[in-house]
Amino acid sequence: MIINALIMASPLKNYFTFIFFVASFTTLLAQTTISGTIIDASRQEPLEGVNIVVIGSIMGTTTNANGKYTLSVDQAPPFTIAFSYLGYGTQEVVINEPNMEVDVDMLEEALLGQEIVIAASRVRQRILDSPVSVEKMDIRFIEQTTSIDFYDAISLKKGVQVTSSSLNLTSVNTRGFGDVINSRFVQIVDGMDTADPTINANLGSISGIGELDIESVELLPGAASALYGPNAFNGMLIMNSKSPFEYQGLSLMTKVGFSNSNAGGSNPLGIYSVRFAESFNDKFAFKVNLYYLGAQDWTSNDFTTDRNNPDSLIDLSNDPNFDGVNLHGDETPIPVNAFGIGTIRRTGIKERDLLDNNDARTIKASTAIHYRFDDKLELIGNYRFATGSSMGQTNTKFAYRDFTSEQYKIELKNENFFARSYVSITNNFDTFDVGTTGALVNEYLNPSQRPDGTGWVQDYVLAYAGAIPGVTPNDHSLARSYADRFMIDPITGEYVPNFQDVVKTVRTNKYQGNPPGSSLYSHSYMWHNEIFYNFKQIKWAEIIAGANYRRYNLFSDATIFNEAPEDPNDKDRIKTHIVGAYTQISKTIAEKLKLTGSIRYDNMKDFKAEITPRFSAVYSPNKNNNIRVNYQTGFRFPDMIQQFIYFPTPGGIALGGVETNASRYGIYNGGSWTFESYNDFVSQGGTLDPKTGTIITNPGNVTLETANLSFVKPEQLESFEIGYNGVIEDKLLIDLNYYLKINLL
Repeated sequence: MIINALIMASPLKNYFTFIFFVASFTTLLAQTTISGTIIDASRQEPLEGVNIVVIGSIMGTTTNANGKYTLSVDQAPPFTIAFSYLGYGTQEVVINEPNMEVDVDMLEEALLGQEIVIAASRVRQRILDSPVSVEKMDIRFIEQTTSIDFYDAISLKKGVQVTSSSLNLTSVNTRGFGDVINSRFVQIVDGMDTADPTINANLGSISGIGELDIESVELLPGAASALYGPNAFNGMLIMNSKSPFEYQGLSLMTKVGFSNSNAGGSNPLGIYSVRFAESFNDKFAFKVNLYYLGAQDWTSNDFTTDRNNPDSLIDLSNDPNFDGVNLHGDETPIPVNAFGIGTIRRTGIKERDLLDNNDARTIKASTAIHYRFDDKLELIGNYRFATGSSMGQTNTKFAYRDFTSEQYKIELKNENFFARSYVSITNNFDTFDVGTTGALVNEYLNPSQRPDGTGWVQDYVLAYAGAIPGVTPNDHSLARSYADRFMIDPITGEYVPNFQDVVKTVRTNKYQGNPPGSSLYSHSYMWHNEIFYNFKQIKWAEIIAGANYRRYNLFSDATIFNEAPEDPNDKDRIKTHIVGAYTQISKTIAEKLKLTGSIRYDNMKDFKAEITPRFSAVYSPNKNNNIRVNYQTGFRFPDMIQQFIYFPTPGGIALGGVETNASRYGIYNGGSWTFESYNDFVSQGGTLDPKTGTIITNPGNVTLETANLSFVKPEQLESFEIGYNGVIEDKLLIDLNYYLKINLL
């Protein structure tokens, strides 16, 4: 609690103060210095960026542009250092003198399947030995991609779906269904979950690492809940940044080009990035990263495809019940029980006419301070910031405008242990719902139905019935034109002069405000604490264990959640929490069969505790051939939107289904009717008392069917996988896997 108070009160100030406070009480130890030059053995050219580490410690460095390096170690000889570089064989050298010069000639070598990963089991192992499917992208892969953003290159990996709703909002999904804003896929950056606390989903590339600072990316397709907890349901992406001890100096990057779309034409695109890192005596190091992307987004211009009939070969745009893909305000069907009209919808407004701009902009900044007590223990303080503008897609579109995301982390770690605490804070003050904007603009210009019965619907019906002079009866197109006369000038065919003023008013006013608007607000944070330990001193098996505590503190000013259910002037933040713990035991039998079992416990406020196991067996007749079989389980607690949302729309109210939020409205467990029977009831003239919900009139004698809704529950997944990894003559890598979901609840 005290740590949290310090972080929230003045995160950056206390973060620096703590680092220097600890450093001032640490004395320098006698050092062993190793230096030398690393070259390519065949070309006799220096190699830049060779990774040099002390085995069994956290100490390390990299070579400079001339292939030279210097490494100071707080450890007396003898010890071993390893030299590794992508595409070259790893070499190990024993250091047996206090100061040595070690020059290394590195030989090119195929490394198929030899890459080291950590994500699969939370311990270091070759990809070939992994008990589950895992994909890795290292520095070389990322540097060689020609994509605008390295996220686009992730789609080159098997079993991966990359989707974009904007030039700068790209999200990853594996082995399951997910929106662009995907709450079933976890993204981790340097041990921090990048999900927005308000929606429990990450904003993809916007909240990722800048390209210059990425050291490695590991992708786990499928359920990973047994080791990583809730929301690791469809998979997870783990990104690690470069250590300022190992990657020093100034780096600059720029990418320029053009974005093209049929409707928006050609527009310039630019990415600019800078990284600077410095180390002092291999004890203290820092780094700073800045990243900027600026472009014009795609212009959505499909105005003829019906959202509900996307495969239709017929143009349905003149249908009175048309719901256009890139039109907004036409989402809600309106039943009309007169003159055989049936169901109609309001006229959709083109997306481009509702947006304030088409900017796709990302600004990311981060800084980190590292302090090494000795060659085994390191303290890290980290700050990350992201802001930008983009378009997000779920069941509707959101225009993200100048939102901000901040993360503060402090972590103590060595080779076998870490303890970290971090806070994620998000602010959304100018974001707006594009679909709701269209619906409200329609209502502002001509309400669908006023209390006295007049309005757009009556105008449409009267015009269609021939009750309006000059309007031909039984013509849906003319009836719509008459009803739209307050939005579209019937003579010029253009929007009325005050149309854009109305759009701006709607975008500015808060959702559920008075008057209502489409602007969403959120100021939420999530505090996460985690501890991990690898019991390497136990010889009979490999055992790891960990635990975490996560607390959410949410506030939307009643634009997304109902923080004031009793008194609108007394808004209270929504709070909830999760506690989790896990362990994993691995045992190798006869040096060929490795059995691994993992189990995790998670408990969230308002839900029953969940137990998530995972079992795997890897048979290795030799080091280059591995057959794996695994059984995995995944689960996710309902996200914050599913739990706590209170979101009135023209068609009803989106209501979060956790009992503490929904029980007050009395619609669960038999307190409501099915949508179909209610629509039938209304279309035949039925009316209800708005306060009690009792039937006032029912001229059609419609039977209202009870909807037995249950409060939301966690999702659960069971899956089975069998796979083979093999390398043939160091030239051909074979990776086969079969995956089956055997239970999904």
